[in-house]
Amino acid sequence: MSQDHTPPDEFIAAMLRMPIEVREIDRRWHGPRTVIRDEVLMSNRLILIVDGSLNYTVEGKTKRMAAGNQLLVPNWVRRTWRTNRGCEIYFVDFVLKHLDASPLTLFWRTVDCLDLECAAMDRMRTARDEGAAQSRTLLQVEGELKGMLGRFWPTARALHDSVFANTQFAEALHPEIRRAVQWLSEHFARPDALAEFYATLVLSPDYFRRQFQLAYGENMQTRLNRIRLRHARFLVHESHLSAKEIAGECGFNDPLFFSRQYRKFWGKSPTEDRAKA
Repeated sequence: MSQDHTPPDEFIAAMLRMPIEVREIDRRWHGPRTVIRDEVLMSNRLILIVDGSLNYTVEGKTKRMAAGNQLLVPNWVRRTWRTNRGCEIYFVDFVLKHLDASPLTLFWRTVDCLDLECAAMDRMRTARDEGAAQSRTLLQVEGELKGMLGRFWPTARALHDSVFANTQFAEALHPEIRRAVQWLSEHFARPDALAEFYATLVLSPDYFRRQFQLAYGENMQTRLNRIRLRHARFLVHESHLSAKEIAGECGFNDPLFFSRQYRKFWGKSPTEDRAKA
């Protein structure tokens, strides 16, 4: 039986504190055996299951969600889902300022009152449709969403077991380990990012590598590649840059090596991915 885990305190605090821009609010019915393609979400998505059920897969792990379940899928998460006998969902897409510690997992809970959450979604959608870009309306929509998130987090669970879900462990990490994660987030586009970081390292490199592997279950190079390739897919979908230009933007000196790494990670070349998008 799968085990669910508590979400990270720092991620919750950042999401509730940061300004929010709502991109889309909609209510949709998906018929039996609907399959949503494997993709990476570029925005955060809060989903309310109104009726029916679906199997939601995030980063290779699947959980069945039914009416009364509420899901939060952070940006940059790779996901797909399929319905069983059909499913009606209400969702809101929103973005925040860059959140470095956004966990690559799904958060979920069972709502106390489905009608309450549907009514909040209705108010957000009505206000957004009627008020367009008026500042008062935008504040109203943001306030409603913050209220929903405030109700969501106290009982939310994380689908994946990760160090992000263990706040005490995260706080116990050596400052150099935390600095390394921040460094990769900020400097991944530099071809020599790892060499530049190690040049500033105050710990023994061998000790640091062991501690990083213990903390995150992967080495620095693997984490760097994942950051680069996720950003690359964002550029493939959201820009008109060529594959060669995207390679350079993501820290790859060799476009052919970049294309091979992209296919290995995403299952298709940058050109094929853009065409299918």
